[in-house]
Amino acid sequence: MNAQEIRGHWDQIRGKVKEKWGQLTDDDLRLAGGNLDQLVGRIEQKTGQARRDVEKFLDELVASDSPLMRAKEAAVNYGQAAMDTAREGYDQISAQARDKYQRAGEVVQHHPAESMAVVFGMGFLTGLVLGVLMSSDS
Repeated sequence: MNAQEIRGHWDQIRGKVKEKWGQLTDDDLRLAGGNLDQLVGRIEQKTGQARRDVEKFLDELVASDSPLMRAKEAAVNYGQAAMDTAREGYDQISAQARDKYQRAGEVVQHHPAESMAVVFGMGFLTGLVLGVLMSSDS
């Protein structure tokens, strides 16, 4: 295990260390701040554990087959799958919107007079509704 591995998994390690050695305070762990030597020293000082036992425990925490790492990998995989599903949904909706926009453009090109009549009618109705609503507020 190296210091970079400890810093990379600090949040998970901090929780497990506190779970194993409850006498460590948040201040103790904050002072260690992911620094391997400081963390091991702080645990030795507060618990009386041998350095090699502390290092072995920390090695097991960051080992690729540890429950902590398996949980992390499962969470990453779940997040990736959720992101992929969201991206697929976005792509489908985007493609449908482009298709509908293109179809609307084709309708306007093939039927310009009818399209203008529809737009005029919708504008007229909107104005009529707004006029009625505004006059009822007065």
